[in-house]
Amino acid sequence: MKVTIGGNDLECECLLVAAGRAANVENCGLEQGGVEFAAGKGVKINDLAQSVSNPKVYAVGDCCADVPRLTHMSGEMAKLVVQNSLANDAWKVSSLVVPAVAYTEPEYATVGIASE
Repeated sequence: MKVTIGGNDLECECLLVAAGRAANVENCGLEQGGVEFAAGKGVKINDLAQSVSNPKVYAVGDCCADVPRLTHMSGEMAKLVVQNSLANDAWKVSSLVVPAVAYTEPEYATVGIASE
């Protein structure tokens, strides 16, 4: 297979396409903890990463509904939860600036607000 990207030719034997992930939170007993979730989307959280139905429960990363499923996002959310739960701060998920990275050669990344 041969493709042209940005004026550069790339020749390869195969192409791997990742088409996305879905949260697998069903049958985990979340109902017994009063944690609301959407099937295939994840735990519903507020801007402090707390469950909207049980604020004593925090959720981080790919198991959260309506949060970008990025490795860097999970790490930043974990920092946010530690800061909010242990230091009694109010860091917000909406204020996180997290890069989106493609681990390719050459590497590709974006961060910040889109022009659109």
